[in-house]
Amino acid sequence: MLEYIFCKMSLPSITQIVAILILEDSGRRLAVKYYKQYDSIDEHVFDYFSTPEKQKHFEANLTKTSKVPNKTCCLLIDSFPVAYFLGEDFGIFVVGNLQENEILLGDYCETVRKVLMGLVGNEITRDLLYEKIDSIFLLLDDIVDGGIVLERDPNVILKRLACKSGDTLDLPLNQAIYKVGSRYRLEIIGKGLLCHLRSSSEMQLKETRMKLFCLFRAGFATKRVTQKRRYMLKVIHPVEIPTRKIWQNGKFVNSDQLPKSLLCNRVIRKLVYANTVQAQELSSEINWEAFQCDVRGVRWHPSGSWMAQFVKRNYEHNFYVNCRCYFRVNKFGFDEAKRLAITYRKRLELEYEQLEQVWMDLDKSAITRVDESFPQDDQNQYLISTNSPNA
Repeated sequence: MLEYIFCKMSLPSITQIVAILILEDSGRRLAVKYYKQYDSIDEHVFDYFSTPEKQKHFEANLTKTSKVPNKTCCLLIDSFPVAYFLGEDFGIFVVGNLQENEILLGDYCETVRKVLMGLVGNEITRDLLYEKIDSIFLLLDDIVDGGIVLERDPNVILKRLACKSGDTLDLPLNQAIYKVGSRYRLEIIGKGLLCHLRSSSEMQLKETRMKLFCLFRAGFATKRVTQKRRYMLKVIHPVEIPTRKIWQNGKFVNSDQLPKSLLCNRVIRKLVYANTVQAQELSSEINWEAFQCDVRGVRWHPSGSWMAQFVKRNYEHNFYVNCRCYFRVNKFGFDEAKRLAITYRKRLELEYEQLEQVWMDLDKSAITRVDESFPQDDQNQYLISTNSPNA
């Protein structure tokens, strides 16, 4: 037994830092890192921070005990030396080993504060820290590894962070996001959102989970683009209502707003050409023949309506018409809107045929008047005047 105690006492402790915590003034997590400890440290540390509940209890004690603002101080909480710095709405806490020197812990805490100042500026606030949450997690990974301090110079740490996150600085925003930022930054920001899940109310939990779900879905989903179409000096914003359509006896059971477009929309086109089981099931439920029309000038429009287009030119009679009429499905229904579009197109064709007939009649009457005037002119040309000297 004495040999065991002597071996444990003579075993040197190489672990210096147990955890680095960046918390809000309310005690919520902003960015935390509990480092994996080596076997040389006391087993009490492994048991004390083994579960998230124990970690939250320790963080609550930190928030209650630390009181001195804008100054690096040290205190002892649950036999752990802690160096902390309190800002306006945040706090930096460096938890050390049981035998660690408080002066060194204060130096480590000051190093973290200087690096944060280099990232966000001289005035550190909670909102600015959230904007640099990816660099903060990189900081927590670079400054300490397994509880062992790797670097204490803030300038060196800032250069490392710039090298790791600076390979997209010279690229446009869209290229930088798709090159290295998309998936990596989503994971890092997701960690920041997950920090709120452990100390929030039920309503806040639902909101944070929804934000996290939308965040990760944005990494691989299609981008939603609102179409803007100018009609009658008004900008129309078509609204897409994703409802399931039931096709029976050549008609839709309900006449709700249909999707924005079919194959002319990139989302529908991606659905059609996607070689997945879910895409095939969804595309098989759509009656594509219902969106086809044999009448020339009548087609389905992305705004959720049937469009009747009529364009005619007649330069001889100085005539030009360009007509586009939209029959909305949410107002008339799918089949009725299609029927109205076809009827209106045929009506315009009939009116143009009547107009052509009028032009033809006018041309004939003009030619007739010219023909009637020509013989009289010829006859008058060869008549001998009675007032001539030869008469």
